[in-house]
Order: sequence, then structure tokens, then C-alpha cells
Amino acid sequence: MQALYAALSLVGNFAGQAIGFSNAQIFDPTFQTQSIVLETFLSIIALTVIFITDLHHLMLSAVVDSYRLFPVGLPLPLGDFSDFMSQTVNASLSSASKSPRRSLLFQSSFMSAWDSFRA
Repeated sequence: MQALYAALSLVGNFAGQAIGFSNAQIFDPTFQTQSIVLETFLSIIALTVIFITDLHHLMLSAVVDSYRLFPVGLPLPLGDFSDFMSQTVNASLSSASKSPRRSLLFQSSFMSAWDSFRA
């Protein structure tokens, strides 16, 4: 949600600068900064849409579910994470060692491109 909201704010900033509203800045209550009028308008519209579509309930339920997943006072389940990471690294290294010709071809083409770039 935050990434979508930030992307919308960036679009509002770019659009505001493109149409000449870059000097007209007002206080943006969502970010607590000065921002372009169009950016503030889009951020308030996005916040209104979040409340109209009840997405704020989804965000609140995610917070509640995080307390069920990671109970307060208990250690984090790092064993599962370390197993996952070790299997991922092992799989990536084994796939790289199975195709030495591809890696050799990639390295040789990269070195020839680097040599032509330096010349």
C-alpha cells in the first residue's frame, strides 16, 4: 500500500511540474511536508479511496495477524528462515556449477566487450 501511495505521489509530482504547478505548493497532511497542489490532491484522493473501499480494515487485520504469526515474548522462528536461505544458496550454486560453459561464455563475452570499451 505504501509503495502504491508513494508511486501516486510521484506521478502527482511529475504531472504538477509538467503543467507548471511546481511553484504552487501547499501543506500535504499525509506526508507533513510542502508539496505541489496536484500531488496533494492525488494523495488525498488516494486516502479517500482507501477508506471508501475499506482497505484500511485489511491493513489493520494484517497487523493483528502479525501478532498471531509472531507472538509477543517468544523468539523469532529463525530456524525456518536459515533453512530456506541455505537451500536457496545451495540451489543457486549448484545450478551455476552445472553449466560452466554458459558462465565461461558469459565471462569471455563480457571481457571482449570490456576490451573494446577501453580501446
